[in-house]
Amino acid sequence: ATRKKLDAISSSAPKDSPEGLSRSVLQRQIELLEQLMGITTKAEAQTAQKAALEDRLRIAKDQLAALSAKSSPQLPATPSKDGFESLSAAVDHQRALVAALRNTIGAHRKRLETLPKLIEEVRRNSEVAEKNIALLAEDRNSAKTDAEKKLIDLRFENAQLEKQIALKSIKILAEEAELAEDLEPVMNAELELVEKQLERLEQELELYGKAYEQQLALVQQQRNESL
Repeated sequence: ATRKKLDAISSSAPKDSPEGLSRSVLQRQIELLEQLMGITTKAEAQTAQKAALEDRLRIAKDQLAALSAKSSPQLPATPSKDGFESLSAAVDHQRALVAALRNTIGAHRKRLETLPKLIEEVRRNSEVAEKNIALLAEDRNSAKTDAEKKLIDLRFENAQLEKQIALKSIKILAEEAELAEDLEPVMNAELELVEKQLERLEQELELYGKAYEQQLALVQQQRNESL
């Protein structure tokens, strides 16, 4: 609806004319509405993430228990070049997973440290928006023409949107802080799991490499004996 209002105003209107000023205010309104949509999407994502925490922790613990219950890796009976390369690729992939999760946990902790400051900044934005709403209400009473009143009304709507965005952002950031604390043990359990998986894969690769070398040596010995 806001875009339709914007499209109805000629793009050639001078910037300092009532039409040009209205265009600027409407463009800002679209930006604010998009911000509001983004906040709503983030809130939904946080809710879904929070609901999944319990399952994530349970899955990580179950997989850790299953991994611990496994017997030690054994030498393969028939090692091959393809098998060795496949296992090497699996180890590289697992190392990348471990590095990525460590980076994620590091970024998560830094984000958690910045949240109180962000909440305070957004709270100040809310206070500024509240003052603007009061000032614009006074300006509307002193407006002389309909064009001035319409422009003030648009600015008033924007100030209300800014306040709404600020209040929702404070709520989202506060919920994010709570979620971050609940997320910490889950991410630590997942990190422990991928590290243990990497440790086992590295053990398997070492044994596989030894077996493959032995097989190559045996083949070479057999060739020498044949010669």
